[in-house]
Formats: sequence, structure tokens, C-alpha cells
Amino acid sequence: MWKIVLAMIAISSLPLSSSVAEHDVQLAAVTSDSKNFFLTPIAIMRNGKLLKPVLYQRANQQAIDRFVRLHYAQGTTMFLWQSGQARGKLRLGGLEPNCDSATTFHVTPIGETSFDKSRGAIALSQDIGPGHPNYVESATEGERALFARVSQKALSESHTSITPKTPMKIHHLIRTRASATGSPLLVGSISFLQKKTEYWLFVILEQRDGEWRAAITKVHTVKDLEDRTDAQEEEYLDQLDIDGDGIDEIFTESNYYEAYSLAAYGLRGGVWNNIYESGVGGC
Repeated sequence: MWKIVLAMIAISSLPLSSSVAEHDVQLAAVTSDSKNFFLTPIAIMRNGKLLKPVLYQRANQQAIDRFVRLHYAQGTTMFLWQSGQARGKLRLGGLEPNCDSATTFHVTPIGETSFDKSRGAIALSQDIGPGHPNYVESATEGERALFARVSQKALSESHTSITPKTPMKIHHLIRTRASATGSPLLVGSISFLQKKTEYWLFVILEQRDGEWRAAITKVHTVKDLEDRTDAQEEEYLDQLDIDGDGIDEIFTESNYYEAYSLAAYGLRGGVWNNIYESGVGGC
């Protein structure tokens, strides 16, 4: 299974600059191993909204090739971002020959770059400004226990046929907020087995008036426990204010059997909603 390590940018809470607002900005995930960096197109930002590239629209190969030549030609410079801060620049290389349907590029850092390889990063086709401070912190042991407890309660209340009877395993849990003055959030994934099915949950917990509640509970089921060919493992990526309103959207990655996808969740009218799905890419 591909492990696509993705994260989204965090941009300035100020309104988007006119140059960014008027032009498409290509967003691409940056992955790395011990020696190499790779880049995979994820989305297009246009006027504060995220749109699917042709790669995820069942377009013909000619349209895909034209999109790649226009936006991801070899030698193109991309801006590297992580945790709301500029981290340097990358230069696009050739395609990674992993399979015919995947569009993943080799990339090389230009000069000095600095970012945490244990977390994801994003490459942008335009420089977007100074960004904002990092809101992300590691969850404490107490917060991990709280996350499991509130997630289990929310699952039982919203899916009456699913009541976890085995220990729940937490995957990648962080504490953050969506703005400088926003409510505390616990964002992560948790899984458990029940009746020969694995349930994988992506959860956003929000603290309001001193109480924690589940703002998002998204459930994925895995029946093929041996090869995991039907698995969708959705995890937190990073956060980005895509429309300049001062409130970050939260982005996730989903890892499948030799594939990947991206989703985004936004706070609209005081309620968290799923606002973007990239569609599945990969082999």
C-alpha cells in the first residue's frame, strides 16, 4: 500500500493577494523517503475554492498530458510550505515510473529547505505571502484518552449498529485550532475491529463552553483484513485558510491499496462540513 504523506499549507489570515485571487494556484503534495522527494498534484485553488485537476476527472490522456505540460513541466519551480510557513523551493524533475495512471514527479530542493519530514508538506505554484504561526501541537496522554472516549460515544450515537467492543487504536492525533482565537480541536484517526470488520474513523473534536463534542465523525469499513484491498485510511494532513477569512480549513489524506485521495473540512456558519474531495489517484 502506498503511504502518501501529505500536508496542506497554512496561509495568511489576511485576505488573499490580488495575484493569488485572480490566478489558479496549483497545490501538490510533497512526499519523501530517506533520500528522495516526490510531488503529486492534488488540487487547484481558484478564488478561495479548491477544484479538481483533470487528473481526477476521468479526462482523456491528451488532456492530462496538456495539464502536466502547462503546470508541471520539468524544471518548474514550486514553493514549499509547511505549518503555515515558507520552507524553501523545489525544482520539478521527471515522472516517477510507478504505474501508467499515476502522476508523481521527482523533485529536488533548491538551496536550503527546512521542514519536518515526519509531517507532510505542500508545493505551490505561487508564493502566497508570510503565512501564520503553527497552531499544531502534539496531543497529551490525557487528550488521547479523551479522544477515544468522545469518539466512541459519538460513534455509538450516530451509528446505532456500531458499538465498539474492542480496544480502539489511535492513529496520528494532534491538538490544534482553526484560527488564532478559535476553539481547541483534537483531530485524528482511530480504528477498532468488530465482527470481522475493521472500522476506521476520522474525527474532529471541538471544545465549546468547556465541553468536547464530535464535529466530524467519518467512518470507513475494511472487510479484507488480510490484503486490505478495500481499506481507506483517512488521516489529518494540515490546515489552510483557502479564502482569507481567518479560519483554516482542515485537510486529510486517505491511503488506499496503491492509491490516495485528499479531502477538506471547513467551518461554515459554525458547523464543520466536508467541503472538498479530490477523487482517487494512483495505480
